Amino acid sequence: MSKNNEKRRNEILKKLQQQPSLRIKELAEFFQVTTETLRKDLFVLEQRGQVNKTHGYVHRKDGYDELPIEVKVEENTELKDQIARKAIEFVTDYSVVYLDPGSTTLSIVRYFALKKGCTIVTPSIRIVQSLLALKHEILLIGGLIQKKGSTTTGAFALDNLKHVKIDTAFMGTDGFKDCQGPTTFSFQELSVKQKVIEQSKQKILVCDRSKFFKTGTYPFARFSDYDKIITNPIDSKEKAMIDSAKEIVIA
Repeated sequence: MSKNNEKRRNEILKKLQQQPSLRIKELAEFFQVTTETLRKDLFVLEQRGQVNKTHGYVHRKDGYDELPIEVKVEENTELKDQIARKAIEFVTDYSVVYLDPGSTTLSIVRYFALKKGCTIVTPSIRIVQSLLALKHEILLIGGLIQKKGSTTTGAFALDNLKHVKIDTAFMGTDGFKDCQGPTTFSFQELSVKQKVIEQSKQKILVCDRSKFFKTGTYPFARFSDYDKIITNPIDSKEKAMIDSAKEIVIA
């Protein structure tokens, strides 16, 4: 598979998240490829169940609002790394740490090389893969695999979490514009996130500045549920959006 082709397909998905329908001819011109090449990309995305194609147009598929993790990890990488470097300061050696599925929490993984003897709990297969080279215990929460997010969900995941006491939980979000707390696009992850909050001593929301301008479908908590929110430098209007949190940490 060509990396250029896959990168272009990911860019198409990002464009469709901003605008639900796009003209195929205009997309081809934007990417400077032939319409035949563009249609091959759309055929692949359609086979994956990510788009619908009609004569001359491509449409965001109903219910396909969440971007795949492969796309998310390429967005705002510097901002996420700043947050990750600040986040690791709140982890103590030999503690139990939960990492939510998502690209911001994935950025924290590399900094666990600075810590000793942690037990890292996560439902994210992608995070587990990144942790394998580090000398920490890894507890993968079992459950039904949600392929798009590369994570486990459902009743099995909830049951496993009942038996784990978490010292510090790092939670992500798909955005919270015009909301009183973080949201997610994934209904399947909703109850898992809420159970993690219930089981954790220290709850930290990690979110880059772009999340102030996005909103997911399902709210799963309030900002006041968190001990800390770690984000990038924000203005007074953005700070007012999250001021019900106990502490705002600027990375």
